[in-house]
Amino acid sequence: MPFAFVHLIGAWLIGLIFEKFSRKLNRLEWALLLFGGILPDIDYLLQWIFDIHIHRVVSHSLLFGILVASLVMIITALLKKKYSFLNPRNCAIAIFVGVCTHLILDMIYRGGVPLFWPYEVWISYFGISYEHFAIEETYEMYKLLFKGAVLDMGIGITWLGWLYFRKKIEF
Repeated sequence: MPFAFVHLIGAWLIGLIFEKFSRKLNRLEWALLLFGGILPDIDYLLQWIFDIHIHRVVSHSLLFGILVASLVMIITALLKKKYSFLNPRNCAIAIFVGVCTHLILDMIYRGGVPLFWPYEVWISYFGISYEHFAIEETYEMYKLLFKGAVLDMGIGITWLGWLYFRKKIEF
């Protein structure tokens, strides 16, 4: 199961590929692409606050990506009057691609994602299910999640270190 840094790296790689074959992304497009890469996991925050299991439901669907992209397009269209550099279409596409990158990475998980929510079809690289695969919360599961989180942090630190030594970022 990918965690935050893996989702960020996935979105970042998609942005690099786009720039190689098309045009340079501006800072706002990069920010929206990367934010979209982690946005579907906002449901964790709602889950922690309200203590209800909603992870990988609405926010892990194409409908969510379309709604978020539509909201971004409306907001940037309204702001375009004040900030002429804004391109609402490009901003909406950037965040939508980020969300889709997240969904593609989460399809690695055996339970998959409800790509076509509200239809109860869970899609993963291992097949299609009509029931959500729920893992029983056990000590072993938490150990596995902790190891995944530590690995994710290691990948993130390595990535930031690489960017720092390549003089792409400064601290």
